[in-house]
Amino acid sequence: MFRPLDTRVVLLGIIALAIATFDAPRASDPGTHAKAIAGGKVAVETGWVAAQTCWTFDGATEGAPAGLVEPDATLPVTMRVKRSGDLCGQALTPVKARFEVADRPGAHAVMIYVVAGEKLMATQRTAIRR
Repeated sequence: MFRPLDTRVVLLGIIALAIATFDAPRASDPGTHAKAIAGGKVAVETGWVAAQTCWTFDGATEGAPAGLVEPDATLPVTMRVKRSGDLCGQALTPVKARFEVADRPGAHAVMIYVVAGEKLMATQRTAIRR
């Protein structure tokens, strides 16, 4: 039989789990997370899985790559990646990056274009958590 103290502990555990679940990133989009922060900025945490071990993050700039039309209601960001070194191993390797971009009215999502040199490698779109 439970004592009243045990019931309270269980309820506090359920509440803590609910709060942690609500604040956790969505499992449906594990690679990219965007959250509005103070100062009119959006903090972006993203990851791209490369097929080789020699790729690294080389910076991010606001806007879509040249020749692409920026989608409506999004904040387009060009994430540059580059090869580091001469030898590349064949293995799935996460390339992670964190950066901030300026927010704008009406933006609901961040669109990330992963670019190596002039070649578009991948795109990712995620909703902005507000």
